[in-house]
Amino acid sequence: MLNCLMNCLSHRADNGTSSSDQVFSVPSFRRLLAINFPEWRQATAGCVSAMLFGAIQPSYACAMGSMISVYFLTDHKEIKQETEVYALCFVGLALFSVFINICQHYNFASMGEHLTKRIREMMVAKILSFEIGWFDQDENTTGVVCSRLANDTNVVSRILPWETSFNAALSIESNLVTMAYSVLALIT
Repeated sequence: MLNCLMNCLSHRADNGTSSSDQVFSVPSFRRLLAINFPEWRQATAGCVSAMLFGAIQPSYACAMGSMISVYFLTDHKEIKQETEVYALCFVGLALFSVFINICQHYNFASMGEHLTKRIREMMVAKILSFEIGWFDQDENTTGVVCSRLANDTNVVSRILPWETSFNAALSIESNLVTMAYSVLALIT
């Protein structure tokens, strides 16, 4: 991806054409993951949080299914006691759900911010390696270069860490929910 962005910058300098006239190769998803590798701990924490968040729905279903048995009790004290236990269970699951969801989104968003910073640093290093004459061209003024730094790296940050990781988290959650419901169906 970074090569694609740098090629775009250097090709504009070489032949004076805009990037909309040229066709560039598709950026490597594997390279973006390699650039994002230093945040492997946050990726792991985000995926674990996604798995735990996916396990919450089956837990709600289990608690709700068990709560139905309270309707068949005859002792009023026992009904009240069981209802309080299940109410606390639902409150605990809700608080756990909020905490895990915050952890998941924090870790994935942090990965995206670090990747954006790293790509901006790489782009600045590449831009500073160009000849002085490159900056004299109208399409390479300070404002245009700064705008490209802001826009191009934001495109990258939207592609990989947030969108992809969020979709991966949703996939992990939905797969875990499906497996848990399947196990519950086999048990009952």
